[in-house]
Amino acid sequence: MRLWRNGTVATLNTKGKTGAVNNSQWLTPEQLSSIAPLSTNDLYFSTGTATQIPPTNAAGKQCDDRYKRIQNAYLASINALYTEFDFKDFASAEATIEHVNNLPHPPSVEINSGGGLHCYWLLDATHYCHDESSRERLKVCIRAFVTANGGDTGAKDLARVLRVPDTLNTKYTPPRPVSFVRCDYTLEYQFETLEAWALSKCPPPPAHPKRERVAIPTTDPSDKAMARAVKYFNNMLVRRCDELQATPAGQRYDAIGKHATAVGGYCHLMPNGSGELIARDALFASCSHYDNQPKTQSWIEAALRYGIAHQADTPDFTDPPKRTPQQTENDLQHIAH
Repeated sequence: MRLWRNGTVATLNTKGKTGAVNNSQWLTPEQLSSIAPLSTNDLYFSTGTATQIPPTNAAGKQCDDRYKRIQNAYLASINALYTEFDFKDFASAEATIEHVNNLPHPPSVEINSGGGLHCYWLLDATHYCHDESSRERLKVCIRAFVTANGGDTGAKDLARVLRVPDTLNTKYTPPRPVSFVRCDYTLEYQFETLEAWALSKCPPPPAHPKRERVAIPTTDPSDKAMARAVKYFNNMLVRRCDELQATPAGQRYDAIGKHATAVGGYCHLMPNGSGELIARDALFASCSHYDNQPKTQSWIEAALRYGIAHQADTPDFTDPPKRTPQQTENDLQHIAH
């Protein structure tokens, strides 16, 4: 397959029992020509290749490789940029085709998926993603490229899977064929050319400022117990926020539930009921780069309120004994987890 050229491993996927596209065959490009697909119904392929089979699924859980999809963090290379055009987003299928025909950069390959067009712009050389910064660059490029083309902005992730031609789309009754509309393997583009065009049409938003460490509110210096409690809360909050800030997509809502609930359990340590406001602002800031901010913030608020309603057990700050190094480490582990 042209899109897996120079790659290590990639996937063919079919729908599982729940209807999700997660039943994976992990293949090398060389194996693809001789493998028998699991099904010709609802068959998908990964548009990029991976460095390896991920050790866990997207939720961070151990499972059989069949239930692991290609993940952003393990993307290794691509040989095309893509855009989906859903017929329902245009007046008709004919209007969708006309829109694609009038794009400034005609796609190399167009596939009728049964419900829209899957279009690919073949690259003249494999574009590699060696590290997180190169994956971030590609992510920004794909988002801008899909938007500039007027495509489905809900389909713009790095680890995209799209339908295989000469198969069936069973979302419809009767099933609809997935077929080539046009295919010109000689029509190739430089990645940098497409990237520059996309970013000129849809520049990325300014980067979120780095989250500052949560400030410790001013307390009466004579009230040592309160100062200790505030410091304990602050250290715990910063650690939790740091973990949320680094949580990869696919695990973020589970992480919000875990960390925001834990933070809520310690809000009573702060004076004058200030803990909830400080915690909410810090958690919002640590998740400001997540997609779907309204949903993210509502999850944070719900988990935080739950934690506040179920206070955690805390040390006695009135006259704490001297801590041994091992006890101090245990305390830090308790705060972190």
